[in-house]
Order: sequence, then structure tokens, then C-alpha cells
Amino acid sequence: MPTLKFRYRLSLTIERCFIYRFYFQTVSVSGLGSNRNKIILGTSEYLLTFCSIDCMSNKQHQSKSTSAPKVDNPYIETLKTLGLSAVFAFGLRAAVVQAFYIPSESMLPTLQINDKLMVDKVSYRFSNPVRGDIVVFNPTAELEKELDADGKPRHRDSFIKRVIGVPGDRVEVSNGKVYINGTAIAEKYLNEAPNYNWSSTELTPDGVVPKGQYLVLGDNRNNSYDSHYWGFVPKDKIVGKAVVRYWPIDRAGGINP
Repeated sequence: MPTLKFRYRLSLTIERCFIYRFYFQTVSVSGLGSNRNKIILGTSEYLLTFCSIDCMSNKQHQSKSTSAPKVDNPYIETLKTLGLSAVFAFGLRAAVVQAFYIPSESMLPTLQINDKLMVDKVSYRFSNPVRGDIVVFNPTAELEKELDADGKPRHRDSFIKRVIGVPGDRVEVSNGKVYINGTAIAEKYLNEAPNYNWSSTELTPDGVVPKGQYLVLGDNRNNSYDSHYWGFVPKDKIVGKAVVRYWPIDRAGGINP
């Protein structure tokens, strides 16, 4: 059986894996890639492997029998430890939360360039997004149609925007304000009012947000590529809700609506 020392070191390894995954493996949002992000991802994988091997190198076994203790194959044991660490680190990221970083100005002033966020991937399995939620989502069908000069999809990374229209809403942007079903909504999170006029009738004949879809806008209204350009976001494209900013430290905490 593994010694208590090994169990302790294994628990430390798993804990460090979580920290490295959250603080180093962040994913770009707003449809902009980054070479820096690729370096961060590689660093994260190196640290994950290093921690696992570090833990394995200190493994010891005890035997209650009087015979010589059995010596396990170090390669097999290393693979087992790597697998266990990977299951914990990747499993949490895949099922519960995921870290993202902000590479663009589309959500200013709420979210600034290089902010790092934790995104809740569970809540929307049991409930629907509501107006005011800040959501991360994958490119919609309309966005996937946009190609670059090489004929490849222009948008491969996730986007982050604020939910403005929910199913059944009619949305209009007019005279610097957003109207939902004819009533102007208060938006204290904006730096400046939108300088364009627009209506959801440009997306559907009656202007109603369809069932299971959402209309999203960036907080930096005049510098955001959002629903008023390319349409609604289906719920199945939504990755999750942005809930916590963990970097930079001086602005860490909940994300204000």
C-alpha cells in the first residue's frame, strides 16, 4: 500500500495541477487568437507533467510480509500517476469551470484587456441565461460562415458578451438607449451610449428573439462585433457564465452586472 507520505505528496500534486490549469491555461475569448496563449498552454502542460513525475519519484511501498518487498515498474507507476493527475486537472475544467482571458476591448469598461476570468459551466444545465448575464459562447453558425483570406474560418475562439434579449423579447437600439419590448433599460455599465440605431426586426420578421436563443451585445457598444451584426446565439453554443475575475489581483472578485 502507498505510504502516508506518498498520499500527501499526491494530494499536493493534484492541488498544484488545479492551480496551474486555472492560472496558466486560459483560453482566448472574443474571437481573437494569441501566440502568447499558446506559450501559456505549453507551460501549463509542462508543469502538470513535472508535478506528476515529482510526486512519483517520492513514492514508497511497505510490505507486511517477511519476503523481499515487490518493486513496481517505475514506468508503469509514472503513467498511472500522470493519468490520475490528468483526470483531476482536465476533468474539473471540462465539467465545472474554465478559465478565459480577455484579448479585446469589446467589453470595456466591465472587462479589460488581459483580465482573466472563471466561467461557470454548470448553471446553464439547470437554468437559462437571464438579461444582464455575461456569457462565453462558441462561434454561431453565422460566424462560422465567415472565412479569412485562406478560406479558413475567421472565428475559431470563443466570444464573451452580455445577454440583452431573451426569448420573447423585442429589442431596439435608438437615440442612445436600448429598449426591451418598448421600455428603455438602465445600463450603468456603459462608458458611452450606442451611436447607432438598430432593431431586432432586422433578424426576424416580427423582431421577437426566438425560443432557445439570445441576443447579446458588448458593453463597449460602439466597438463590439455582436448580435446586431450577425444575429442570435443558440443556448447550445453557450459555454457558461462569467462569474469571477481572478486576475489582476487588485481587481479580483465578482463581475458586477
